[in-house]
Amino acid sequence: MNAIQINKNKIILEVTKDELGVLSNALNEVCNGIEIWEFDTRMGIKIEEARDMLKKLNSFYVKSEED
Repeated sequence: MNAIQINKNKIILEVTKDELGVLSNALNEVCNGIEIWEFDTRMGIKIEEARDMLKKLNSFYVKSEED
């Protein structure tokens, strides 16, 4: 994993396919392992936002398999 650009509000990362898989798997475990009522307190975002992030990560992974 490499940081391509780091700004105050945005960080651009370059990750390998394997690293992307690890990030996706970790977020999946978080989304399915923390009770909904405590999710935003523990994670700092709402469960819906985390699920949207997970969908994006998964779509990037699938797209990488098409290339």
